[in-house]
Amino acid sequence: MKRNLVSLMALVLCVALLLCACGKKDPAPVEPGDPAAPTEPVQPAQPVDPVLPAEPSQPVQPALPEIASDSRAGDYTTDDIPGLLRYDLTWPICDTLPGISLYYQQQAADLISYFESDIECVLSRYADAVEYQLEFTPDIHEMGFSVMRNDGEVLSVLQDLYEYLGGAHPGISYFARTWQVEGERLLSLDDLFTVPESEWLPRILQAVEAQMDQRESEDGPLYYENARADLPDLFGSDDFYLTDDCLVVFFNEYSIGPYVIGPQFFEIPLTDLCDIMEAWL
Repeated sequence: MKRNLVSLMALVLCVALLLCACGKKDPAPVEPGDPAAPTEPVQPAQPVDPVLPAEPSQPVQPALPEIASDSRAGDYTTDDIPGLLRYDLTWPICDTLPGISLYYQQQAADLISYFESDIECVLSRYADAVEYQLEFTPDIHEMGFSVMRNDGEVLSVLQDLYEYLGGAHPGISYFARTWQVEGERLLSLDDLFTVPESEWLPRILQAVEAQMDQRESEDGPLYYENARADLPDLFGSDDFYLTDDCLVVFFNEYSIGPYVIGPQFFEIPLTDLCDIMEAWL
């Protein structure tokens, strides 16, 4: 009896467990996008380095020629007459521009040769001074230079020559050379313009006349009466130089006015000529 009761209880327990198992359901699968679906934690966005615009490339500046100087001085005498002629010349040189350096060295040599070839005139003047018991002053020649523009593309040099040859007063004259550095090419005025001389020359002379008028309005009469009419003939096509901002043309002593006004320089802004000038200037 007792064995039967234990078997009956075991049977009841098995039935109960079976019924519990039948009543328990597996959870339904979660479809993507279902609000009930568990979500992964959102990772914070990583900072992104901003993309900066590329800096505009700077044009490569040409190397500037280093301009130095060379010089030569001399004192010409004879056996019994000291100090007939003295000269002291300085000119530009540049190691990277051998052609231009040679030009100025040759120029100095030519000037010295010219000075010494005039020694007979100096001796004659010395003889007159002795005869008339006058003070004798030797011929004096002094030359220097200034670099007016040196930007790696254009080299413009102004030279000055001071001379005293025994007259009432000394004289000074200017001469200039402008070079295109690449190829060491000597430039003429015509090389600076994109138009022929018949177009650029009137523009330059017009600017010169306007400045002459301005100077005389401030200081009174300065120039010869016919100076303006003669400008085309008096104008020297080599008598110019360049600065960073201007084309400068000049007239030496006595060209357009008396000695007292000295050499005359006229600055013409490059902006006034930019429509007819070469772009690289």
